[in-house]
Amino acid sequence: MRETFKEPSFVESIRKQLIGLGEGSSKKTYYGELREKIQYLERFRALLDSSTDMIFLINSVNKKLIDANLTAIKNLGYNIKELENMSLLEYINIPENECSEIFDYIPSKDFSKFFVTELICKNGEKIPVEITITSKRFSAQWYYIMIARDITEKIKKESEIKAKETHYTKILENISDVIMVISDDFKILSATPSINKTLGYQDYEVIGHSFYDLVDDKNLESIISSFSNITESKNATFEIKSKNKGKIIVEANISKMKDESIKYILSLRDISEISKINKDLEEKERRFRVLFNSISEAVLLFPIPRGGKFEKFVEVNDTTCALLNTTREEILKLTIKDIVAPGKNKDLLFEKLISEQYISGIQAEFISKGSQNIYVEIDLKKCRINDQDMIILIAKDVTEKKLLENKLNYLAFHDHLTGLSNRALFSERVQHEIARAKRNGTFLGVMFLDLDRFKNVNDTQGHQIGDELLQLVSKKLRETIRETDIIARMGGDEFAILVPDLKDKNEIEPLAKRIVKLFENPFSLYNNFFKLGISIGISIYPFDAKSYEELLTNADTAMYKAKNSGGNKFLFYFENVI
Repeated sequence: MRETFKEPSFVESIRKQLIGLGEGSSKKTYYGELREKIQYLERFRALLDSSTDMIFLINSVNKKLIDANLTAIKNLGYNIKELENMSLLEYINIPENECSEIFDYIPSKDFSKFFVTELICKNGEKIPVEITITSKRFSAQWYYIMIARDITEKIKKESEIKAKETHYTKILENISDVIMVISDDFKILSATPSINKTLGYQDYEVIGHSFYDLVDDKNLESIISSFSNITESKNATFEIKSKNKGKIIVEANISKMKDESIKYILSLRDISEISKINKDLEEKERRFRVLFNSISEAVLLFPIPRGGKFEKFVEVNDTTCALLNTTREEILKLTIKDIVAPGKNKDLLFEKLISEQYISGIQAEFISKGSQNIYVEIDLKKCRINDQDMIILIAKDVTEKKLLENKLNYLAFHDHLTGLSNRALFSERVQHEIARAKRNGTFLGVMFLDLDRFKNVNDTQGHQIGDELLQLVSKKLRETIRETDIIARMGGDEFAILVPDLKDKNEIEPLAKRIVKLFENPFSLYNNFFKLGISIGISIYPFDAKSYEELLTNADTAMYKAKNSGGNKFLFYFENVI
């Protein structure tokens, strides 16, 4: 530090402020001590540069900068030479008349100014700061020492508090700390005027009295312990006696200072109202949490996705935890992408979220940890919380409803005895395949099957055995056809098979032969053997017919001709009937 080496008085004054040295020693002792410790000046400069505050040394005559610490240079973006050639108004955002009011006073050791303003950086950015200006004299010249503290975070935190509780902010704006100087025998030596507003005392009513006289008896032991164990500073919260308000809760900072004798600096802040507000907020939050968790639907809160990116959940209720079979903490680590099962419904949901279409009734599946997926019906709503756009996703568990629908749908299109497709589903699939075959220029076949000699089983063994034999035959037929083929029970002992994607009308013949061969051996059921036969009629699209009804009718006609000619065979409609 160039100026510092030339001006030892300034260095020593600053060093005393930072490390707590007093100014009570004699001038001779003071300079003798300085000579012995001159080798520490470079370390002292490092100490200044390591300060998070910005420290400026200003000539009191021409109001020009002499030196600044590394924090100030780094934050402002100027080098020291640039700052030396600049007016204070170029980097301190205050009107010229106020600047004159601040710096035109005759400097003295009691000179002190405090104000809040902004420092103007080289790149044009502004840093909000709290500035404290004092004056020091050395080498027959007075200098201003300006300490600027960046209050960006402080302002941000204050804004957050205002957003939560307006009246909470008003309380904070009116709270003033009480600063006391306490002697080594715990007598109050001085107190700031705010003691009257906070505790109701005039300063003369407490000066000379023990600080312990103000402390509530139940806190006395812990406060004595705080004073006795302190090394540099310590925070504590306790109750203190107020003149007019009884007992109030204060937040205290106790620090040691070194002077002619050991003294303490005690800062007291009335947090009674804050404590009450916090309790009220806790109670409100508890009530909200009870109501929130009593909602039967899953409720999930998360920010609106920007650029297709989904952020983590902000809040979920207990129903969500139960639905996903995991804890709230685990869910808050996830995004909506992590809990929705893949599929077209997931794609639809994300499309609506990204395009900000907040609709109701979206069907989806949630992934439940360690169990089957949960069917849900989702409603999307938009809200704004703490100046951020959020989505409230409300998911109703419709698993039972969905399973019932699936079951009813299955029963509507499947044979209850064999589990095969029924006539309605078979009709739908054939018509679908006809349309596809027409587009692709392919063929399809419809086979109509009727069991031979099955009536004898019902007549001799009863319908119970007959039903079980139908189930066995259905299973064998299902194993015989291709995966792409569709088999249906049309009623009684009649079946139909849809064979799509044929390149040639005779391509269906191998399947017909396999089915006939299946009936060459008797079916075994409860150690009884039943010799059945099969009659099959086949019609081909588009040779025999171009509609479902015609295809089925023609296949049925061919089947009856096969049965009347002895059975246990297959016949093509176009070869044997036309």
